[in-house]
Amino acid sequence: MAVAVPELAGLGLAEVFEQDPIPYFLIQYTEDRSLKNIQSIRRLPIHPELIRLGFIDYVKAMRAAGSTMLFPEMQSPNSTTFAGTFYKSVFRPLRDWAFPEGTSWRHRVGGAWKDKDVHSFRGLATTTMKGRVPSEVRCDIFGHEGETETARTYDEEAELSLKLDALKLLTPLTAHIPATLPIRLRPPERRQHRTRAAKVRLK
Repeated sequence: MAVAVPELAGLGLAEVFEQDPIPYFLIQYTEDRSLKNIQSIRRLPIHPELIRLGFIDYVKAMRAAGSTMLFPEMQSPNSTTFAGTFYKSVFRPLRDWAFPEGTSWRHRVGGAWKDKDVHSFRGLATTTMKGRVPSEVRCDIFGHEGETETARTYDEEAELSLKLDALKLLTPLTAHIPATLPIRLRPPERRQHRTRAAKVRLK
């Protein structure tokens, strides 16, 4: 939650600190993934809802399987970004399945139809926190620049505990989802992104 798709899809397991008192992601520049700006470098608490739904168990299972990436299947030779792979392979097919006629927000802009996209999740989180969380904390959560030159230059990063309190405002969005399924990793050959031709050869 509250992580941009390029940041989440391209996370390495070395950037996940699930055993700390407040489990968190370390968002930083890596050889595998770039960031939008220097403000994007930050620590982000792992939302308690993710933990309730089994995320820590998934991380442990991926470590035990010898993986270095959190979502290795998002690293595609046919896409320049992790986000592009996620959008084409996961988000768009899932949206089309759930909303075959488009969401209620779908509308025409010029000569093209626009509908909810992956940035809508981030937008909803931002809207939920607005007016309830200090702007400095919100900027640190979402990796935005400060609203003033002083904030952009001198402000220290907010404590993890403050970010966690802010993120808990998003809990109602997923509280209805039952945490009943055990973690089951796909076979090793499915835990990496492959072209259609490669998939055919595996059969």
